[in-house]
Amino acid sequence: METIQASEPVLEAGARTLSGVAKWTVRVCAVVILALAVNQTFNFGFFVGHTLVDLRFYYAILALALAALFLLYPARSGMTQSRPAWYDWLLAMASVGVCLYFAANAFNILLKGWEMAPPEQAVWFSFALWVLVIEAGRRAGGIPLAAIVGIMSLYPLYTAYLPNAIAGFPSSASYTAAYHAMGSESILGIPLRTFAGQIIGFIVFGAALQQTGAGSFFMNLSFALLGRVRGGPAKVAIFSSGLMGSMSGSVITNVLTTGVMTIPAMRRTGIRGTFAAGVETCASTGGTLMPPVMGATAFVMASFMNVPYSDVALAAIIPSALYFFGLFVQIDAMAGKEGIKGLPAEELPKVWQTIKEGWYYVFAFALLIYMLLVMRREALAPYYATPLLILLNQVFSRKHRWGWKELGEFVDTLGGLFANLVAILAAVGMIVGALSMTGVAATLVNDLLRLADGSALFLLCMGAVTGLILGVGMTSTAAYIFLAILLAPALIQVGLNPMAVHMFIFYWGMLSFITPPVALGAFAAASIAKTPPMQTGLEAMRIGGVIYFIPFFFAFQPALVLQGGLWETMIAVSLALAGIALFAFAMQGYSPFVGPLFARRSYAWPLRLLLLFAAILIALPATIVPGWSDFDLVVVAAIIAAPLLALAAWQNRADAAMHAAGGREDDRHDASGGVQRRRRSGSAANGAKAGSRTWSRRGGGPRRSGRRQSPRHSAKARPLSASARRVGPAGPRYCRRSSGRWRRRRGSARRRFCLCAGQWRRLRAVLQRSGRAMHAIAGGLQLRPGGLPARGFLHRLEQHHPARPPRTARDTAGAGRNERRRNGGHTDRLQTARRDGLCDCGNAREARRLPRDGRRRGAGLSRTVG
Repeated sequence: METIQASEPVLEAGARTLSGVAKWTVRVCAVVILALAVNQTFNFGFFVGHTLVDLRFYYAILALALAALFLLYPARSGMTQSRPAWYDWLLAMASVGVCLYFAANAFNILLKGWEMAPPEQAVWFSFALWVLVIEAGRRAGGIPLAAIVGIMSLYPLYTAYLPNAIAGFPSSASYTAAYHAMGSESILGIPLRTFAGQIIGFIVFGAALQQTGAGSFFMNLSFALLGRVRGGPAKVAIFSSGLMGSMSGSVITNVLTTGVMTIPAMRRTGIRGTFAAGVETCASTGGTLMPPVMGATAFVMASFMNVPYSDVALAAIIPSALYFFGLFVQIDAMAGKEGIKGLPAEELPKVWQTIKEGWYYVFAFALLIYMLLVMRREALAPYYATPLLILLNQVFSRKHRWGWKELGEFVDTLGGLFANLVAILAAVGMIVGALSMTGVAATLVNDLLRLADGSALFLLCMGAVTGLILGVGMTSTAAYIFLAILLAPALIQVGLNPMAVHMFIFYWGMLSFITPPVALGAFAAASIAKTPPMQTGLEAMRIGGVIYFIPFFFAFQPALVLQGGLWETMIAVSLALAGIALFAFAMQGYSPFVGPLFARRSYAWPLRLLLLFAAILIALPATIVPGWSDFDLVVVAAIIAAPLLALAAWQNRADAAMHAAGGREDDRHDASGGVQRRRRSGSAANGAKAGSRTWSRRGGGPRRSGRRQSPRHSAKARPLSASARRVGPAGPRYCRRSSGRWRRRRGSARRRFCLCAGQWRRLRAVLQRSGRAMHAIAGGLQLRPGGLPARGFLHRLEQHHPARPPRTARDTAGAGRNERRRNGGHTDRLQTARRDGLCDCGNAREARRLPRDGRRRGAGLSRTVG
């Protein structure tokens, strides 16, 4: 396979597929929005020779986007294949009519202050826009977002009935509606203004990248560079999903676009489904945190802080790099622990061939970054980079060259993205308007400071928990805006850096995509991997565990967001890298140059938790611990971690020496991800010398002896066969349906304890460890291993049942007759059970029906305990 093709981007999973008049209506809305944005940005004067007043421009954007949304998004999620209903058309036309009314009266709103003293007609139009925006938010963001926005937008009406700590100035319904519809801090507040001024251009650039095949190029390049290394497909997911997420700015879109390629590739190399889906979720989430395009939240952040977007992009470089480094190291440790190999070279694309097909993407990115970081023209940069990208694609690309069909798909993509973002941002703006109208935002900051008693760590923990809770029902942008209004001023007042504070809130707003119970990114990946959604969310939370600590690191160490000197930044980055690497090793239980960390030991998790604690101490800024320096924290972490790593290395060498001295079963993963058990050859693997296992005749049938037999009680010793050494569900004499209870045979005083395969493997693992210890003691005392009772008991449990001695035809016939006569016709089922490798009873019910005579005649062997 020379190239790997990514599927078509699924930008909005909840949007319906349009056709006919509805499809062309949405296209017209998208084109007009783009034309308005270009006209407003460059002052071209397309419309009657002048640029629109900002207020009219915002109302025009809102009218077109809401109309497109009501046609694209159905009233219920299960109607995505249906055509727009009559009420959808009615809502679309109502949106256009209401917004055009406000656009026509823009000068009255500005000059006469209608938001403070509205006429009666404007009040009714304000109520209509209020309801339309909440319904649009419900369709785009779901019922939780609509419920939160609805309750908060009504806050001025019931604030007088709340406790004094959260009470504000009450307002009437007409004043509240007018403020929401015509005020500068509600629907037309900072979120929508940021969209109209900056986000539209970057949405166009990201959609052009996807439509020109950039997704396939980054996917092929990732597989060509990393596909052959251990855990290669998982590392490919980090690289490709990070680049794709930087283009689209959407976690769900990123998962559905790249996950259809990376998740099946990970499954092929033996990675389990939940881990594969978790890796894709974490990588896609990190893509929205990585410059140059970080999604709508980063632009809103720049507007809140009143700084250029380039400053936000530069500040996000080191935290995003630390996050992806943690993912990469953790995947490499998992692959080393489980022996995961990469894909065959013949199935991967060639590096130079891939670069030859997509080299021109570099020029578009170079122009964008140059205009962002050097020229500081973030509003104009995407409008120059997008035409250059399309031109290069038309000239140099044969596979992704645009025709009329591709141009229509590009416009359709823009229509869906414009409608979705405008609906969410307009709805979230009403939360800001309600808090601003009541004055709670200012008073709540003082209440938080008094509650925290000036503790920055307490305020950060409060913000982290609040961000997770808000992320359950709100988008990351909405959660950021809410916390930026209420919490950010308090954090800044206690002495934290403003950029670090807003980046902290930004990160914790994004964590809702990987944190259960509503981990939307994990649920989208689970739908591709066909895994349980909640289990996938927990796995994603474990894989991306380092992201829960990185925000605290740069909140107390602003050098990690480039708010410090060069030397300070280098030291902070070095300590963070070391701590994150040790954190990843402890999470996966494997470290390079050491090997598995306390594998198959009962005390593994306590020691690995100590390693996690040491990792956090290394990366922890010293300002969190008063009176300590970075050197002190590193020394304490080294005192904790060094002996633990040395102990793990010594145990691995001891295990390797024991493996060389004697056979031991080991797990190996095959290409399909299954586990193959094999026994290493050794002097003590089998044979009469190593185990000295003998057979004795008691009561007419062969039975394992509980101890060494004298020659007069022993039959000829036989080596163990392959079937007798097998372990697992297919091994001999395991009762799959047994619950692990004692069962008494009919007519016999001897009872049998029947274990299922999983129970027996756990018991055997415990006894193996004790047996190895006894074997080491015996070796030190130069005693025979068989001379120790514990070692002998281990051999009896470890080697299971050897192959039965051959029976004569007479014995076989007699046993068969007895079974048929005494067992009531259950012979066929018993023979089938023995052939399949189950216990002699086949299952728990047959154990009670097996006659004693058949057991004596060798019909089957049973593990017996006195």
